[in-house]
Amino acid sequence: MRSGWVALAFITLVVTIGAGLSDVSHISLSCSKTGRFNDRGAADGVSCSDSIVSVVGVGHLVALAVLLVLPPLPAAFTRRNGVGWLVVVGYIVVAVAGLTQWSGFWGLLLLAAPLAIVATVIALTEWLTSL
Repeated sequence: MRSGWVALAFITLVVTIGAGLSDVSHISLSCSKTGRFNDRGAADGVSCSDSIVSVVGVGHLVALAVLLVLPPLPAAFTRRNGVGWLVVVGYIVVAVAGLTQWSGFWGLLLLAAPLAIVATVIALTEWLTSL
């Protein structure tokens, strides 16, 4: 199931980059309420149609990618069932963290919820084939 974990990491990377390139209106409540982006600490002239990465910076996107893309890689290369289940638990923890920050950039951590489901399928398949 090494290919499953690597595919999960690759697809997650693509989705994370896509999320970073989407409009900031997806993560800003002020955009949905007033149609204007007025977040603390944001530069003047930022509009709701600007990309997320242009508003929050590349560092936040890299941190998001690290939290979402890296977990399946140890499972791919160690080929141990327990590591796959740790990936599932890790994604659940990250999704809960995203739920607590749902109204801002870190709400994108909720992307880990469907990743946890896919990781569960991969880990379960890996476990069943090892019996």
